[in-house]
Parts: sequence; structure tokens; C-alpha cells
Amino acid sequence: MGRSVVAAAALAALVSSAPAIAAADDGWQKVRDKDGITLEKRSVEGSRFLDYRARTHTTVSPDAAVKKIWGGIGDEKSPTIKRRAVVQRSVDEVVVYDQIRAPVVTDRDVIIRIRKITDAHTGGYEIQFQSTTELGPPPAEGYVRLPMVRGGWRIEPDGAGGSNVAYTCYSEPGGAVPAFMVRGTQQDNVLEEFERVMTRVGR
Repeated sequence: MGRSVVAAAALAALVSSAPAIAAADDGWQKVRDKDGITLEKRSVEGSRFLDYRARTHTTVSPDAAVKKIWGGIGDEKSPTIKRRAVVQRSVDEVVVYDQIRAPVVTDRDVIIRIRKITDAHTGGYEIQFQSTTELGPPPAEGYVRLPMVRGGWRIEPDGAGGSNVAYTCYSEPGGAVPAFMVRGTQQDNVLEEFERVMTRVGR
């Protein structure tokens, strides 16, 4: 689900639901604005790694946007995913197993549970993802298991037929990888994943 949730992920992906698109006091700091996309970051208590969020507006309705995003899960993979297998699939839940190319360090693997949630009150949607060790195979030989990947998509109606869309991702690469070595790549991968999916959704 991400260009690479290790260097970012895969996706990456969920320890709780995706945060709201706009909040004044939730710790997000703007990294950049470009082509209508805002990229933000924030610290995570007790972690050396950062949470990243990309958000934008689209004229596509929430119903149409969530269909485009959800429809690619399991069938579409990003360039750094070497192998993706769908472990389980239902109407509102997919579990995937990914093997991920990791530059410099050993390749990673991860099991990710992805859920689609409808907000009947607002007419919006959330797609939440989080790594798990219970729903897929053990770490493959020659791979390091990602200890944590979480995040999600949030699609909210804008009141005029379009949507406000946000994508968040937090990941820990595992192994003895210094945070400074991956922060820049994680940040870039979140933005690239967001742009790739929003190209499919439409602006």
C-alpha cells in the first residue's frame, strides 16, 4: 500500500483509526504545499520515527473516491513491493502479505489488515490499515518482519459534491536502522503513494 512501507509501505496502512483531516492542535507540522497537496509530519510519543500525512481536495464524490481507493487494494501494488498475496478478503476487509524491496538494508515483509468503515453521520469513509502477526505467514527466510505499520485514508464530503482526502502512514523499519537514515525516504514515499492513488481517484 505504499511505495514502500519499510522505507515508508508499504504501504504503507492502522495503532488506531486515521486522524481527522483538519485539526488545529493535533501536532501536525507542515512540510510542504505543492500542486494542491499538503504534506505534514508529527512526532510519535516514545518513537524515533515520525507520522506523515498527505491531504488534498478533489471534485470526486466520497462514494466514487472510496470505490477507486478500495478497488485497488490487493490487486494493485506499488513498485517496491516484490510480492503481494491476498490472505483474506471480504466486502469491508482485506488482509495482504507483502514482501518489500528495501534499499541498503535487508528486504522486509509484513502482514497488513485493511478495513473500510462508513461514517453514516457525515457520509464519509475511512480505510484503516495496521500490521498484524496473527493473520498470515511467519517471516520468510531472508526477510526482516516490519514491527509496525499503521495509517489509513479518510474521505470526507466537502459540502459541494467533492471530497477532502487525507492519507496517513507511520512505520517502523525493524532491525538496527537509525531513524535519520529512513525519515526522508518515508516522507517521500508517503507523498508518492498519495499522488499515485489520487491519480487513480481523479482531481
